[in-house]
Amino acid sequence: MENKAPLAWSEKYRVGHQRIDDNRKLIFEIRGLANKATSDGRSSEMVQQILSNLMDFSQRHFPDEEEFMQSIGFPDLKNHRESHLLLLQKTEDFIEQLRLGYSVTIHDVLGFLEEWIYSHLLDEDMKIMEFSELKTR
Repeated sequence: MENKAPLAWSEKYRVGHQRIDDNRKLIFEIRGLANKATSDGRSSEMVQQILSNLMDFSQRHFPDEEEFMQSIGFPDLKNHRESHLLLLQKTEDFIEQLRLGYSVTIHDVLGFLEEWIYSHLLDEDMKIMEFSELKTR
């Protein structure tokens, strides 16, 4: 699998809110754990752990980010909240598939993380930073 998303957190991915940025760093750590599990040959046993970490991340990060967006009057809060719900639902779907005995591969999870990082963190979330910067000018 070709990794397209950046491998590590960079300061250029900051949205300008310390707690939210600290949370956002965690998804890169989760992705690193998934990559390590693949290279160590432990991918199948780590899928549940990675999904559990992703669920914990989502439940902590999304409310903080939504509260911040509301506090700055972010105009696309409704759509952004819906994208959070979709990401959370996909994570829950993976966990449910495992619970029911279906296979979820590390490649499925890595693909999901790639999409999450590119489409959400590095695109949608950066709109929050841009709006916040405009508000402070």
